[in-house]
Amino acid sequence: MTHVEWVSACQGTNHNKCNKFRDHPVLRKVNSKKPWNYKNINCKHKKNMWGACLSDLKLNDLGLGLARNKEFKDCVSRFGAKHMIGNLGEWVSDLHKYKGETRGRFNGGLYPQKKSSCRYTTIAHGPRYRDYSIGCRCGKPPGYKFSLWQEFFQT
Repeated sequence: MTHVEWVSACQGTNHNKCNKFRDHPVLRKVNSKKPWNYKNINCKHKKNMWGACLSDLKLNDLGLGLARNKEFKDCVSRFGAKHMIGNLGEWVSDLHKYKGETRGRFNGGLYPQKKSSCRYTTIAHGPRYRDYSIGCRCGKPPGYKFSLWQEFFQT
């Protein structure tokens, strides 16, 4: 899905009815009295917490973080696309050059980002970057009918 397709699919979503007002999970882990270790790294050490520790997918398992399917029922676009704002940043297929470096793009915003909206986008990372805050969305053109029989068994 391209950036333009993603933004178009998101249109009509009331961003105030989406998951974008929750606490940041990294800060909750850091402020907790419990230790936070990921792959033998002490994530509470300041030089580690914003690096490799962001790959800890358990950050999304903390309560009041990532929205589950039945939450925020009114976070839906006029096309019926749900949870496009404020859940995870979603990769789109567009690549950009920034200061000579190829950057990927993701839209929508993560749940603690109050600026999350259909127009929220970032090109902060390269296309191979991964962490707990990024997901993707599969899309299909309107009217597209997929048939496994046609696709795989047609002679």
